Amino acid sequence: LSGRVPLDLEYIMSRIEVSISNNFLTGELPSFSERGSDIFSHDQTDVRIDRIDLSSNRLRGWIPSGFGEMITLRHLKLSHNMLSGTIVDLGNLTSLESLNLENNKLVGSIPRTLPSSLKSLDLQNNKLVGSIPRTLPSSLKILDLRNNKLVGS
Repeated sequence: LSGRVPLDLEYIMSRIEVSISNNFLTGELPSFSERGSDIFSHDQTDVRIDRIDLSSNRLRGWIPSGFGEMITLRHLKLSHNMLSGTIVDLGNLTSLESLNLENNKLVGSIPRTLPSSLKSLDLQNNKLVGSIPRTLPSSLKILDLRNNKLVGS
């Protein structure tokens, strides 16, 4: 695949798993909430997205805040793109088990509130600053923060 991320990605994303990795998709991630979509409704009967993998493309721009409202999302992989900006608030993602944002251009700090269900967090090779959160989820088994500008122990 090549070109921009389809604006009607909401239709595609009504399916359980979305994997469009290792393509040549360009542009910014669609911001569903700005377009008036109810795909990010807090009613779990409306949203059944388990996994999103848009890794290894040429996506740029910020991660839309709507990703932080996908309460049934368990796996999010946006690695190996050119995403910038800060990491969205993940506190509402009570089902999230793995988050892979490695090899982007993300800035700011690691969110202070991480889902208690999180088992794997990969933020290596970004431009994150600040300290490593003192409280990490007890479920966390994999934590990769290499090649950032973090401080602490």
